[in-house]
Amino acid sequence: MGRTRRLSPFLNDFAATVATSILITISLLMITRIIATKFGPEDLGVYVLFRRVGAFLVPLSTFMIGVGLTRSVAMSRERDKSLATSAALLGLLGATITGLLLVLAPHFQSPMTSEIHRIAAIAQPLAAFLFANLIFTIAYSWYRGTGEMRKANIWQLLCVALIPLAATVVFAGRWPIGRLLVVIALAYALPIAVVVYLVRPRTGISASRLRLQIAELARYCLPRIPGSLGLTAILALAPLAAAFRLGLTQSGYLGAGQSIFAVSEGGATALSLLLLPKLSSLLSEGRTTEIRERVSEMTLFLVQVGLPISLVVPLFAREIIAVWLGNLYSPAVTVMQIYSVGLFPYVAYVALRSVLDATEVRALNTVSILTALMLQAVALLAAIRVDLTVEYYATTTTLAMAALGAQSFYFVWRRGTMSLTRSEILIAIGGTVLVVGPVLAIELVARNQHISGNGTPLKLAAFFATGALYLTVLYRARSRWIVALSKRMPSSA
Repeated sequence: MGRTRRLSPFLNDFAATVATSILITISLLMITRIIATKFGPEDLGVYVLFRRVGAFLVPLSTFMIGVGLTRSVAMSRERDKSLATSAALLGLLGATITGLLLVLAPHFQSPMTSEIHRIAAIAQPLAAFLFANLIFTIAYSWYRGTGEMRKANIWQLLCVALIPLAATVVFAGRWPIGRLLVVIALAYALPIAVVVYLVRPRTGISASRLRLQIAELARYCLPRIPGSLGLTAILALAPLAAAFRLGLTQSGYLGAGQSIFAVSEGGATALSLLLLPKLSSLLSEGRTTEIRERVSEMTLFLVQVGLPISLVVPLFAREIIAVWLGNLYSPAVTVMQIYSVGLFPYVAYVALRSVLDATEVRALNTVSILTALMLQAVALLAAIRVDLTVEYYATTTTLAMAALGAQSFYFVWRRGTMSLTRSEILIAIGGTVLVVGPVLAIELVARNQHISGNGTPLKLAAFFATGALYLTVLYRARSRWIVALSKRMPSSA
C-alpha cells in the first residue's frame, strides 16, 4: 500500500496565509460598503481617513517592532519570552508619544485644511487603535517568529477582519461613526491575554538584560521607520501632486491605476511574511548554503514567471478597467498600463525585502526606498514644471518602482544570497517574448482594424496557450524552482 507525502509545512503555511489575506481583503471591502450605505459619503470619508492615517502612523507608533521581534524570536533557539517584554516596552514608548500627539491635536487652533481638522476629529479612535494594534503586533510577531503561522493567521483574521466586520454589521447606522471606529480599533486588542502571558515578570530576567535587548531592537528597528513611511510616500506623491496641479479627476485616475500594485502583491506579501522568520532561523544556525538555495529558487521563479506576467498585464488594462470600474473610467487605462510596467520590480521588492531584513541588521530596504523616493520627487518636479499630463505623473511612480526593485536585486546579489545562471536568465527572456509577443501582436492588429473588444478572446487564448507551452519548457528544462516545488508537493509512493 502506497504512502502519501503531505504538503510541506512551508507551502501549507503559504497557502493559509494567502487565504487569510484574501478573506481580510473581502471583509474590508464589505465594511467599506456597509459604512457607505448606512452612513453616507461624509462618514465614509471619516472611515477611509481613519484607515489611511492609521496605516501611516503604525510604523511610528510601533517603532517597527513587528519586524524586529519576529527576527529576534526566530533566531532565539530557546524562544526567549523576554524578547516580547523588550519589544513591548519599546513599542509602548512609540505608541505613547504618537497617541499623546493625536489626543492633543484638537486643542491646537490654526488655519489648517479641512482634512487636518478631520484627522483631529478622529484622534481618539486613532489613539485607541495605536495601543490596540501594539498588542496585536506583539502577539502576531511572536507566533510568526516561532513558526506558528496558523495561530498568527487566526488572530489576524479575527482582529483585522471578522470582529470589525461583525461590529459594523451590528452597529452601523445605530451608533455614530466615531464610536464604531473605537470598537473597530479595540478589536486589535483581542490577543491581550497572549501578550500578558508573554510579557509578565519572570525570575532570572534582569533589568540590564532587558536594556540590552531594547538597545539591540532599537538599533535594528528604528532605522527601518523612514523606509516604511517612504514607501507610503512613493504611492501617495503622484496622486497628491496631481490633485493640486491637474485636479481631483486626474488624481482619481492615478489612484485607480495604483490598485494594480495592491492586487498583485498578495502572494509576494504572504511569501515575505514567511521568509523573514524562516531565513532568520537558518541564519542563526549557520545554514547559509540553504539560505542561498531557497532565495535563488524564489528569485528564479520571480524572473521566469513574474516577468512575463507583469509585462502582459498592460495589454489587458482596458479589460481590467472596464470590468472593475466601468467604461466611465477608460481614461485610467493608459495610467494603469504605465503602472503595470512597474509591477515586476515592485513584486520583486516585496518578496526580497524579508531576505534583506533577515540577513542584514543594516536597513538596506530603507536605503532603497529613500533613493527611489528622491528619484521620483526629482522626476515629478520636472513634470510639474514643464506642465506635463497625468501619464507622466504615473511614470514617476513606475520609475521609483524600477529603482526599488533594481536595488533589492543588487543588495541581495551583492551579499551572495542569490545565484542565477546565464541559461536561466536567457530562458526567462525567451519565455517573456513567447508569452507577450502573440498577445501584443493581437492587440496591435485589433486596434488598427478597429475590432470590437480589442480582440480580448483571442488575447486570452494566446496568453493561456503560450503560457502553457512556456511552463512545459520550464518543466522539461527542470527549472530549479519547479524541482524544489515538486519535492514539497504531496504525492503517493
